Amino acid sequence: MTAQRKWQISNVEKGLCRFCKTPRVNKSFCEKHRVSTNSYKRKRRVNLLNKKSNWKLNMPKKEALKKKLVSYTRLKELGLL
Repeated sequence: MTAQRKWQISNVEKGLCRFCKTPRVNKSFCEKHRVSTNSYKRKRRVNLLNKKSNWKLNMPKKEALKKKLVSYTRLKELGLL
């Protein structure tokens, strides 16, 4: 385990953000880093869903919904439901 990862874990245990030393508002992040992480994940999820040969869409619908890899509305848009 790297020193950076140990530092991050100790910050979370102390109730601080993983990336900076401000108090956290959710499980791991302060407000600033929560917003940036959420927007990054949202953009990444949209990019994955817009690819034509997306492996996640090739799995059974119920399994994809159960794993929350593909949203119900996206499957409906694609005509898979």
